[in-house]
Order: sequence, then structure tokens, then C-alpha cells
Amino acid sequence: MDCSVWINLGVTLVGTLVGVLLAFRLDRVRERRQSRQLYCKQLNACRYELGNLCAICWRIQNQVAVGSTNILEVEAPALRAILASPNLQEHGPHGLVVVFTALSALIAATANVMAQHRLAAAAGGAITPQ
Repeated sequence: MDCSVWINLGVTLVGTLVGVLLAFRLDRVRERRQSRQLYCKQLNACRYELGNLCAICWRIQNQVAVGSTNILEVEAPALRAILASPNLQEHGPHGLVVVFTALSALIAATANVMAQHRLAAAAGGAITPQ
């Protein structure tokens, strides 16, 4: 065999390996960028949802103060979605995870109290001061 055949084979092999390595690198960079974009979208949705939930809580407080029956729901599906997403663990700081978890527990407890209030109102009673 001629020496040029071995050189061509070596160049082709190295070129192929470099091309595959570059393709994998570019794909990984693209996936990381998409993951960060999805995390930012989830955070933004959570921010808007929690702002809306604050307004709902004020309305509920005003309705309960005057004794009317409340039909508003206290829920945060975007918060539950970001807690279930691996993006929060990957991109978010630990403190944010703790705050979101505590906030989710508080929202669940508030929803539970509202359900008890509705049941008490349906039975003709009221919630006890406790």
C-alpha cells in the first residue's frame, strides 16, 4: 500500500472523530440553553401565578370578613410544576427550592382551610376561631 492511503485514512478518521465530537458538544450546548430557557419560563409563570394568587387571597379575606360564601380556589399549578421539574434542581439555588416548597405547603394548607370553610358554610355553621 502506498503511504498516501494511510495518510488519507488517518485524516479521514481524525476528521470524522472531530466532527462527531463537535456535533455532540453543540447539541449539549443547545440542550443546556433550552433547559435554561424553560427554567426561566417556568419561573416567570410562577411569578405571575403567585401575584394573581395574592390578589385572590385578598378577595377571599374580604369575602370571609363579611360572611359571604367563597367560590374562589386557592391553587398554584405553575408552582407545583416547577417543583416537579428537574430544572429547578439544576439551575435554581437551594434557598429557592426551600422557599418554593414551603410556599407550596402553605398554599395547600390554605386550600384545606377554605375547603373546611365551605363545608361549614354548607352545613350552616361557621369556622371556629381556632
